[in-house]
Amino acid sequence: MNGAGTLIRKGSKIERYDDFSGLDRARLQNLIESAFGRLLNAGALAQGIERVYLEENYLGAALLAPTAVGAYLTKFAVDRQAQGEGIGGDLWSMMVRDYPSFFWRARPKNPIVPWYLKNCDGVARFPDWHVFWRGFPPERIEPAIRYALAAPLDFAS
Repeated sequence: MNGAGTLIRKGSKIERYDDFSGLDRARLQNLIESAFGRLLNAGALAQGIERVYLEENYLGAALLAPTAVGAYLTKFAVDRQAQGEGIGGDLWSMMVRDYPSFFWRARPKNPIVPWYLKNCDGVARFPDWHVFWRGFPPERIEPAIRYALAAPLDFAS
């Protein structure tokens, strides 16, 4: 009988880095640009990153930066060819284990917004951005929104 059997998905191997040393920055940049379908501005990966979660084959990454408000998820990217394989969920699981609270933003038309809505504690919607948070007390939400709305653009227009 053809096609009978059970498919078991092996979890992704996610590595954690405290900075960019030991990473292939060109591969990381290619991953982010592929996932977003846009070119990063020069210096976009030079900002102060506190933690990088990276799938061992550069198929997914999450980058967090420290701010006065809390951890800011600057990039969450899964290679277009690998989307739907569970890499995003594996990255997310590891990240939320280390960061019980953080915030991020996404364009309203970003196709991952429905997934973000299922995985956030709250969202503020604006014409250009949706700002999400997780694990934030009420007094930190407004400063997080202000920070996210004022953060520089990472991609070329």
